[in-house]
Amino acid sequence: MRRAIARGVSLSWLALLSFSAAAAAQPRSWPGLPSKNAPREDEDAPPEVERLSREELRQRLPALRTRAEPRVVQGSAGLAIRFYYLPLGIEGTLDLYPLPWLRVGLVYAAGLGVEWDGAQAAPTFAQYGEAMAGFRLWVKASEVDADLQLRRSIGNYGEGLPKMFRPRSGDFADVLPVWLPSSHQLFAEGGALTGYTGLLECTTGCGGGAPEYRSLARQVLIPFAGFRYVYYSEALNAKPSINRVRYGQLYAHVLLHAFNQPSADAYFWNGDRVNRSPVGFRVGGELPVSPFCVAALLGQSCAQAGLGVGYTPYPAFASVDLHVRFAIR
Repeated sequence: MRRAIARGVSLSWLALLSFSAAAAAQPRSWPGLPSKNAPREDEDAPPEVERLSREELRQRLPALRTRAEPRVVQGSAGLAIRFYYLPLGIEGTLDLYPLPWLRVGLVYAAGLGVEWDGAQAAPTFAQYGEAMAGFRLWVKASEVDADLQLRRSIGNYGEGLPKMFRPRSGDFADVLPVWLPSSHQLFAEGGALTGYTGLLECTTGCGGGAPEYRSLARQVLIPFAGFRYVYYSEALNAKPSINRVRYGQLYAHVLLHAFNQPSADAYFWNGDRVNRSPVGFRVGGELPVSPFCVAALLGQSCAQAGLGVGYTPYPAFASVDLHVRFAIR
């Protein structure tokens, strides 16, 4: 009898242990809480976007023209602030890529400057320019995910909206998700810039009292050298109209001693003495596309905004460069 009872208890324990092991192997679910092992279904998650490859895109849009590297000639025009040298001006640029490993950059701006007329500061015509040549050190071909908007309700407004707000389907939009060729390049470059300096030279009373000044304005010439990173991707089509060009740049330059800075002591218009520095620097760049593009409402290309900061050797002063340009194609 005792053996039968012991045998029955042993079988009961074995059955309980087997059930516990089987239950532990199954996903556990508690009321109101999802199981960490159970598959989750998120109905609000966006579906995975399938983008067309280059070959699929060529079959869908046979007339589409794409480029991974910049064109031989890249031009732009717009407004610029080049403080200290040009408070406000109209600016044009010309970037040349005559050879795959060579980049030539030209910048010219003309606008408003300030000059001492013998009694006070007065507005005057001022100019700013840059010329540089760069040799490519590194290049990498790549692809970028893009949404080509094939239909528009007002001009090209889809390009003027952030990606999250662009309509993807319906009567006013037909968006084609694709992969486009692109490239990354690094150049070592050198050149020179020239800027207008409307400074003063003290003639009498310089030690105190009532000093008198005369104009010491001139175009100073400052050499520079450094590096430039260039990103490019292009897709153009006539019908449906596609005009997607991304041309972004980043640069870092060391500015050297100005060739023709005056030997005499110079002063700002408020009477502060101008300092000199053996070297200066500047860093900056421009976005490949503006996040909001007003010109796209009219079916035109988006403007590119640029920003640069640094320290000029003559006059030794903090510098800020701001510009908004429209590509010329």
